[in-house]
Amino acid sequence: MNTPEIDPVTASVLGTTFPAIAEEMHRNLIHSAYSTIVRESRDASTCLLTAHGELLAQGRSTIPMLLNAFAPIMVELERRGLLADAGPGDAFVTNDPYGGGQHLDDIALIVPVFAGEVLIGYAGAMAHHIDIGAAEPGLNPLATTLRHEGLRLPPMRIDLDRDFGPGGVLAAVLEANIRVPDQTLGDLRAQVAAVRTGARRLRELADRYGVDVLAAAMRARLDYGERMMRHAVAAVPDGEYTAIEQLDPLDGGAPLTIHVRVVVEGERIHVDLAGTDPQAASPVNSPLGSTVSAVTTAVTLVIGGQEVPVNAGSRRVLTLDVPSGSLLNPVEPAPVSARMSACFKVFDAVMGALAQVLPESVIAPSYSAVAAVALSMTGEDGRTRIYREALGGGYGAGEGYAGADGCAITLTNTANVPAEFAEQAFGHFRVEAHRLHGEPGAGAESGGRGVAKAYRILADGVQFAAYSDHHHTGPAGLHGGGSGAPARFVVERDGREIELPPLVVTRLSAGDLLRVHTAAGGGYGTPDEEH
Repeated sequence: MNTPEIDPVTASVLGTTFPAIAEEMHRNLIHSAYSTIVRESRDASTCLLTAHGELLAQGRSTIPMLLNAFAPIMVELERRGLLADAGPGDAFVTNDPYGGGQHLDDIALIVPVFAGEVLIGYAGAMAHHIDIGAAEPGLNPLATTLRHEGLRLPPMRIDLDRDFGPGGVLAAVLEANIRVPDQTLGDLRAQVAAVRTGARRLRELADRYGVDVLAAAMRARLDYGERMMRHAVAAVPDGEYTAIEQLDPLDGGAPLTIHVRVVVEGERIHVDLAGTDPQAASPVNSPLGSTVSAVTTAVTLVIGGQEVPVNAGSRRVLTLDVPSGSLLNPVEPAPVSARMSACFKVFDAVMGALAQVLPESVIAPSYSAVAAVALSMTGEDGRTRIYREALGGGYGAGEGYAGADGCAITLTNTANVPAEFAEQAFGHFRVEAHRLHGEPGAGAESGGRGVAKAYRILADGVQFAAYSDHHHTGPAGLHGGGSGAPARFVVERDGREIELPPLVVTRLSAGDLLRVHTAAGGGYGTPDEEH
């Protein structure tokens, strides 16, 4: 395939068409999904990739944490020789955190796209599944090995119709190992609809413009991303900038520490995570693919801002070193289901390092975690019902503006699950309160408030599984700002309060009131400064 020069108008038209296609894919996925975590919370991502497997575009409504999640998977597929000789009807599927993936809940589906016999790109969709057969329904924050976290799908190539259609081997394996196969398989079929939408739109572009012009437009889009990011990095003073962030201590031990060193030199930026604590025995480890995504997202947002497209081109200026066996690059079979706790801290550490030189482009630490909640119950009919949601908290304040209250934080973009739907679909609890909560960090600009959500348990035997962070200390302020109020998990039972740890699996009884409090954001600047 030749890649001729392309005129600026066509390059611009196609350059904006690619993310529009990815956004259409995302909408189709959400509208076709079955589970609350995908359909209501919208925990999913869609993308287009070039014929070389480079990230071309993602939907603007997708999860920031997953903005760069497909690139490590494509690298692993190529390393294993799975991309060679792929044809129409083939697909690639994985959820393997040690095969380029995120955690087992996030299943990636990628299809090659052909115009005739010419490979013109790939379409990908990733979704967070409500259950993947872990030792506990929906979520197992007490796992000590990956094997406790569910069914592992190594990077593989399948025939999509044969293996995932009626009677297909992949569909059969999933159905036999998952508590809610109707929802998991339904969400996967929504992913199939999404990637087929992307494939169809790419073929339409190839028919209209020709495969050579389409390839040239893809190359131009990546080159544009690289130029924009190089220009943005060049405006940052050369130097070495460091920061440290910590996760809550586990089982009475010391806090887990993340070290970040950011080196800016000319038009390039290097991030070194040496000095980070070794991998943990709990699921707060971040696999390499997740760490790469968190760092790339932080650098792109802080330095590139909204003007730089998130694609493989803008990623070219960044290099990254992550020590093997560390909290941010564990070796298998370390558990990783609660990886977001570490990923948020990496994001904050990169932002904290760059705050030394770009104070106007950063914010104070937010509720840099997610209150990942699973409420489940197995009824007398043997059917398990699982409710999943992810609660946000308070944003950190920035120069000239206060932090936002009670919303999804930085790396996430999930939506609230309406109480009316939750109560109708899951009969084992009732939502009694959902409001802003917690004293925000004081400062010239104050942080955002967290949220408090209360669940009245209506039956014996309901299981609560969850993970969070910032239970021991609230998000710190920046440049003299104060810390926000910390997070809490509390059960009210028979007139007393039972404080729960940030990683928990416990049984609840009818009449219990479960309260989930998320942290408030840190303040920016000293309180006596002028706004």
